[in-house]
Amino acid sequence: MGLLYNDCIFYKVFTHSPNIQKADEIILQIADVHTDLVNRLSTSEGKEIKSRTKAYYKKVKEDLKTQVDKFGLEIQKLD
Repeated sequence: MGLLYNDCIFYKVFTHSPNIQKADEIILQIADVHTDLVNRLSTSEGKEIKSRTKAYYKKVKEDLKTQVDKFGLEIQKLD
């Protein structure tokens, strides 16, 4: 998430006539998703059952990959 955030900042600073409003929206979305993922990782519910825990963290990992891909495409489209 930090690298995506940095990409948006670099876009805003080093691009000739950047779309600052859209970049700021993406930065806020990245922050929201980051907070959500950290909260999901911080939960201790269901850790007694190993298979449930494994499935839970697998889902978090899949969601992280999906979000990173989505934000990467959105940053590429900035112009």
